[in-house]
Amino acid sequence: MKADESLRFEWSVRALAQEAETQMTLFPSFACVADELALEFEECLIGFTAAGRLSALHVDQSRLLTELDAKLTAMSGPLHASLWTDEAMRVAPEWADLRAAAKALLDAMGWSRLPPPGERYLYVGPDA
Repeated sequence: MKADESLRFEWSVRALAQEAETQMTLFPSFACVADELALEFEECLIGFTAAGRLSALHVDQSRLLTELDAKLTAMSGPLHASLWTDEAMRVAPEWADLRAAAKALLDAMGWSRLPPPGERYLYVGPDA
């Protein structure tokens, strides 16, 4: 995994660990923040796995990464569509659990719990 891909993966976990109000500042106002958070993490996890980085993790790091991914997976699908709103991000216990899992992974990886830098990509909005 290249250094920038590693930083992107760290960014995605740090973003998941933040409170909803902070998470919403990381993306443009027209984005579905919950979806963007999950998509960013899943893309980074695929890259992390493809680069063979899973085998370099300590047992606890690997377990915590698996738990974080499992929590996102459990929240996904049509039966859980109500969890993917701004309001659900603020109040749903599933989001609180997800944040706690992300914080545990940050700690295990030795990464900062501070919010990651803001918007990093160019988004094309409805007024484009």
